[in-house]
Amino acid sequence: PNFAGLLLGITNGLGNISSILAPLVAGFVVTDETSKEQWMVIFYICAATFFFGNLMFLMFGTAEVQPWNNTLEEIEKSSDDENLSTQDDDIRDGRLAKVM
Repeated sequence: PNFAGLLLGITNGLGNISSILAPLVAGFVVTDETSKEQWMVIFYICAATFFFGNLMFLMFGTAEVQPWNNTLEEIEKSSDDENLSTQDDDIRDGRLAKVM
């Protein structure tokens, strides 16, 4: 894939937003650090976030190469390949002879 590095950078950048928000949310939800119930809320928030992200991947993710992956050179090459002759060619004695 031609854009793997770019896509990885974007997804890691967005994914790291959670590392900024997690302490803020935990500080807001957990007022008593010894309370199991408050920490369970944090656990459920994290579990729901991961579940939602995985669900989106399962619904919309695919292993097929996307059309926007092709570079301009590959597109031009494939259009040139379509214009090639479909007749069978045979090379004998270093000369090109048409096979009828």
